[in-house]
Amino acid sequence: METIMAVDDNLTNLTILKTILEQDYKVIPLPSGEKALEVLKKNIIVPDLILLDIDMPGITGFDVVRELKKDIVLQQIPVILLSAYNDGKMIHEGIELGVDDYVTKPFSTPLLIKRIELHLGISKNRKMLARFQNTARLLEQEKAALLVELQHSIIEIIGDLIQKRDNYTGEHATRVEQYMKILLNALIEEGICENIQPEEVDLLAQSSRLHDVGKIAIPDRILLKENKLDEEEVAIMRTHTTVGADAISKSMEQYKDSLFLQNSLDMTKYHHEKWNGEGYPEGRKGEQIPFIARALAVVDVYDALRSKRVYKEPLPHEVAVEEIRKGAGVHFDPKIVAVFQKVHEKFDETFNEFNEG
Repeated sequence: METIMAVDDNLTNLTILKTILEQDYKVIPLPSGEKALEVLKKNIIVPDLILLDIDMPGITGFDVVRELKKDIVLQQIPVILLSAYNDGKMIHEGIELGVDDYVTKPFSTPLLIKRIELHLGISKNRKMLARFQNTARLLEQEKAALLVELQHSIIEIIGDLIQKRDNYTGEHATRVEQYMKILLNALIEEGICENIQPEEVDLLAQSSRLHDVGKIAIPDRILLKENKLDEEEVAIMRTHTTVGADAISKSMEQYKDSLFLQNSLDMTKYHHEKWNGEGYPEGRKGEQIPFIARALAVVDVYDALRSKRVYKEPLPHEVAVEEIRKGAGVHFDPKIVAVFQKVHEKFDETFNEFNEG
């Protein structure tokens, strides 16, 4: 049974209201605005509708409405004003305050009941809509969480495949993920991280593990070769950027708005581009290179410099940092290098943690 609060300083009016409504509703009669606010603010009773006299001594009906509108819960309760004055100015004031209806006294019982039914129905529909919207929001949040979980799983699966094919590439990708977290967070703190929010860093860093996914398609004789690659082999090796990007592009045909896929594609295809335009596969220059790929280029080269390869010995951290510093404006985005130099010690710590492991 729905609850109606009737507020009127005239006890006769309260008795009449209780008599005509109590068959269908639980009626709470209150003799003043002060008492009504006391009951409402203490949440002793939260009625489904309020019948409210305007002209009361002390706190008027308008005063009660003003207080109700300050409370996020109480402001949702429909209010029907009752008054002996059929005053246009008074009605307008009530509407301005946000009341739902206005009935003059002496009121017609059938008319009052119909007005009550109408506003209870509207209120019920509003609550149902709010519940539906909340449910929809929760479902959307669950869907988003599942999508993130799926993305993580895909990255893990592909990362494992890369590592099984080429252990060096797999370990390199795992370290790069940790470096990217450090660098992206620092770039955000410096205010130069384009269109990347703090909550996106973990997923972007993890998706950076896919940047060498195209190497899965490189023949073993080249990928696993122990000597330095010749010119033809270098050209084939370089195709890993476009092969990987093509694979991601096919997924983007179905998920065109996926920021995850777009960033994965940018990192995969453009991480070997250079600031001066002498990189590959497209020879992009400066800010033509996607920001996320410019960031990845720094960490990718740092790890390559620190790592042992068949054709080179690993470089100390200080030497690797100096090489990257010298590459600012040539190989790398100068702004990103400047931030890297502020956090390079964290890179060294991360590299050493992997080696100790």
